[in-house]
Amino acid sequence: MTAVLQFLPTDSQFLLSPFSWLAKMRREAAVFYDTEHQCWMVFRYDNVARVLSEWKTFSSKVPQPPEQKDFTQSLVSTDPPKHKSLRSIVQKVFTENRVEALAPRITELTHELLEQMKQHKQVDFVHAFAIPLPIIVIAEILGIPFQDREDFKRWSDGIIARDQTAIKDMADYFRQLLIDRRDHQGNDLISDLITAYEGGEKLTAQELVDFCMVLLVAGNETTTNLITNSIWCLHEHPDENQQLRNDLSLLPTAIEEVLRYGSIPFLQKY
Repeated sequence: MTAVLQFLPTDSQFLLSPFSWLAKMRREAAVFYDTEHQCWMVFRYDNVARVLSEWKTFSSKVPQPPEQKDFTQSLVSTDPPKHKSLRSIVQKVFTENRVEALAPRITELTHELLEQMKQHKQVDFVHAFAIPLPIIVIAEILGIPFQDREDFKRWSDGIIARDQTAIKDMADYFRQLLIDRRDHQGNDLISDLITAYEGGEKLTAQELVDFCMVLLVAGNETTTNLITNSIWCLHEHPDENQQLRNDLSLLPTAIEEVLRYGSIPFLQKY
């Protein structure tokens, strides 16, 4: 079923609470073509599950203009068997143990940012904490110099907004960084990806660039929004906020519930 409806109103109050609109779309336009972005939207669980599982019908390969080659060889824009091959290589270096080993450093960064916030009577939580934390963590994982982190945030936001200049600038940056790392390898994810093999196959230069860009954008945007959504949800539900304060063992469950309830694609207009 299709309907003549506006896909995503931009009113800030709507973005803070889109649930009634989502319910309306499930009832009246479960499969919807958004003319502004020229793409199909699906709103019911069964439909979403089918789209995600039937890759031969619903391909992840997004048509790109001839001059746009970036993101075409990434995990999010390839189908099997290429997707499986890319994932196998990346999994060799981006392991669960590697992520867990980051926990002490992430904790340290968290306390540093919180201490900086304590020095002010009033702070913008998003810009003081939710934005810088994931950027710093991802930059350290990739081995990005400190002075380049501001560019990374700008590029990441630009890519979400489909800014072709931002995409090109970030891709060019990673291409140069990969050249440098091939000559001077370090203790970082990029260096490990350069040497990773799967069945005798290595990542190509374009695949390396695309993976680095996807990691930066996905880790930055989603984590910033998760942190922001968590604070907003606790503000909107003071009883649950107090319950969590009284029993911090509930924190893992609270995070899972925010991921379910405050869907990350929404609540972005902070």
